[in-house]
Amino acid sequence: MASLERFTELMRVVAADDALRARLEKAGDAGRAEVLASIGFPDITDEDAAKHWIHFQPRKAGELNAAELATVAGGVDTTMTVTTTTIVPAATSAAAAT
Repeated sequence: MASLERFTELMRVVAADDALRARLEKAGDAGRAEVLASIGFPDITDEDAAKHWIHFQPRKAGELNAAELATVAGGVDTTMTVTTTTIVPAATSAAAAT
């Protein structure tokens, strides 16, 4: 399985080459592997695309993708410390002190 870095490299090549995008569209599912092999990416499979594609999808600001969500889910210490303060009038405080 190709790494995210390798898939990212392929996405950069495809994004920069209109003719390559047209070749991939024309090749369809059956010829995609042959086209990828011809440009130096024989190791990229449909499974790689399915796994890494989420990193290239547009998203709303502040929205986490699945990988980011997995990184933060359960990874934060949620222990809460609560401090309370009791206000006592000065006269009560003075009476208690004597």
